[in-house]
Amino acid sequence: MKLTWEAVRERDRLLAEASGLVEPIGFLFALHQGDHPGRALVGTGLVVYDLIARRGRHARLTREEFLLRAPHAGAPGLEGGFSYSDATTDDARLVLRVLLEAEAEGARVLNYVRCEGLLREKGTVVGAVLRDLVSRKSAR
Repeated sequence: MKLTWEAVRERDRLLAEASGLVEPIGFLFALHQGDHPGRALVGTGLVVYDLIARRGRHARLTREEFLLRAPHAGAPGLEGGFSYSDATTDDARLVLRVLLEAEAEGARVLNYVRCEGLLREKGTVVGAVLRDLVSRKSAR
């Protein structure tokens, strides 16, 4: 549960700070006649998720409310459904933004490099042993 709570907090922070790279997205989950065990399971899951997130993000929709949001979903037996929100991320652009901001702050940005160990002095990390995966050379 702690991981979910942390992920929700991070998503909310990114929604506020990385507009254009992280955007809210809504989902609809249709319920049909005969879905009664599914209705309880989905509804319970969404309630638990909202409790962990400490914010209500879902709503139960009647058939009419569901069809207003998704008119094409008028399949026989539709009883309604749930709506809930999350976020979508352009992950490649988000990583690139983080790298460029780190570089602007003085970080050294490397590609095709593996960290093979950390260098410590008096219990503090002071460097790393790196291997260039293209040339196979190692450096400290």
